Amino acid sequence: MDTRSILEKIKLGQLSVDKAEQMLRRQPFEEMGFATLDTHRKLRSRFVEVIFCSGKTDEHLLHIVEKLYEEEGEVFGTRASLHQYELLKQTYELIQYDPISKIIKIEKEEKIRTGNIVVCTAGTADITVAEEAAQTAEYFGSYVE
Repeated sequence: MDTRSILEKIKLGQLSVDKAEQMLRRQPFEEMGFATLDTHRKLRSRFVEVIFCSGKTDEHLLHIVEKLYEEEGEVFGTRASLHQYELLKQTYELIQYDPISKIIKIEKEEKIRTGNIVVCTAGTADITVAEEAAQTAEYFGSYVE
């Protein structure tokens, strides 16, 4: 949750000052032993951390997804395998997988999109990269053609 959202929730009486203080005092990184998650990235840049899934063990991926989903209510991973998707689908029924871009995601429905980005390719060999770029831009709030 970003700083503005925290302040709005306090204003509306949806969040106590004590809970908000606790959220803002957390360390900017969460050390998991096998990975360090940047849990304050959204506070600094408006963009949550993305998971690079390739090469991650099943156990590590499950723990990382669990923590990021708990923090933000959504998750975005790149270079995911079908096996990784099927593993995560057992716990997260809303997770989506695109086999072309190899993107996994759980996305908030109320996301606001702005701007317009066009992604084009020079040939069929570029389709996977173009699809990854398009889905990443959409996830982070842009309209994409």
